Amino acid sequence: MRNSDQMYCPLCNYPADFKAFGIIAPWISELLAQNKMYSTFFVCKNCTLGFFSYRFTDLEAQKIYSTYRSGHFYTVRHSWEPWYGPAENNAYLPKVNQRNIESRVNLMDTTMKLAGVNQIFNGCVDFGGDLGQFFPANVTGSKYLIVYLQNLE
Repeated sequence: MRNSDQMYCPLCNYPADFKAFGIIAPWISELLAQNKMYSTFFVCKNCTLGFFSYRFTDLEAQKIYSTYRSGHFYTVRHSWEPWYGPAENNAYLPKVNQRNIESRVNLMDTTMKLAGVNQIFNGCVDFGGDLGQFFPANVTGSKYLIVYLQNLE
């Protein structure tokens, strides 16, 4: 994609400004059996959402997450990022690191307040939220966790 191509915000469908070129992490490319993968970064002129132009297909998501935090996923990621060891891989497991989870939820709450979002929500959807441990404290009512599951047949 050229920086002159028009992109629209996936949230509000308003035109977005090109900000930078990017390369998909090489460990993700390897999980997808692809050579270098590229993307571009945009920021919405209306709602200020920052987003990348590349969108993973359902099949690509399955390849990335089918062995999430174990097996092939961990081996490939660690081979590209040697610092990504067991401590990083398990950093947000509730039984192992409740303090990290609380810190991340507090950061999310603080960020929302700084953005002017100071209300209680009656329901929440978390896309790809791991085990559901990252829901903000200001959510009452139903909480929906959307995760990708491989075919379990």
